[in-house]
Amino acid sequence: MPGNAAAIEQLTRALDAVPRLKELARRSPERVVGSREFQQWRDGVTATLDCTGGWHTTRRWEGVAVSELLARARPRPGAASITIRSRTGYFRRYSLDEAGRALLAGRVDGAPLSSGHGFPARMVEPHKRGYDWVKWVDSITVNETGKWWQPPLPLT
Repeated sequence: MPGNAAAIEQLTRALDAVPRLKELARRSPERVVGSREFQQWRDGVTATLDCTGGWHTTRRWEGVAVSELLARARPRPGAASITIRSRTGYFRRYSLDEAGRALLAGRVDGAPLSSGHGFPARMVEPHKRGYDWVKWVDSITVNETGKWWQPPLPLT
């Protein structure tokens, strides 16, 4: 993908909606990191993706720390959790403490995410199982309610 102008333009267009923080953010709804800035971000974590299907893999993920996104969005007092929503409609909630450990990844092992890994953005939280690592992230919403306001396991 490096040097491929068409692929870079496709990535830029795909990231135009990622990430959005809305509702309880003071600057809402507004993009707090632009697509080009997101592509350049290199916060990273080595984490093991532990799938409930019985396999696991340890990879190096790069992107922007969710704590940085929240700092830029300046959530209102009373914020208790975030909802990470996929373009598919799938979602998971993280407490603000869990969000502080999370990474919105755009790269894995030094390369842009593939579609199978959640292009253009995937949530990575090293202390959670694979079903909590939302792929194809479309939006991040700040909530007044806690993370418990979700099904205990994915229903899709």
